[in-house]
Amino acid sequence: MAYLVSNGEGTNPTYTLYIQGNDLIYLSSGKFLFSDFNQLEGIEGIEYVDTSQVTDMASMFFECNSLTSLDLSHFDTSQVMDIRAMFSQCNNLINLDFRNATFILVTVYDVIFNGVPATIQVTVKDSETQTWIQDRLGSGIGTVIIA
Repeated sequence: MAYLVSNGEGTNPTYTLYIQGNDLIYLSSGKFLFSDFNQLEGIEGIEYVDTSQVTDMASMFFECNSLTSLDLSHFDTSQVMDIRAMFSQCNNLINLDFRNATFILVTVYDVIFNGVPATIQVTVKDSETQTWIQDRLGSGIGTVIIA
């Protein structure tokens, strides 16, 4: 089960998505899953989403402008081939935990970080992943640290 909770009132409130349950949620595709949800400020319980069979995460968080921090440390990306624009235009995302991600099968990754802040910090698991992510961020954008 998942539900949204407003984080305020007014003409432009933000929301937190809460995912909960007694079991895992098995995802077959992540393509456009949260795309254009520009008022999404946070996701709680994303560790209940099993991504082990997902091959496409293209534009998964595209234009999620209110996200400042995203913990994807439980994401299994071992089968993913397409991550194009996954975080594109997340212009307030400054903290991304991607520590268990692997990109061995990824063949499509254009504009994965297009429009993210220059101050973004990405947490990864090893130096190979650190180099891969830094190459996708581009020169002078962000910091990639190993956890």
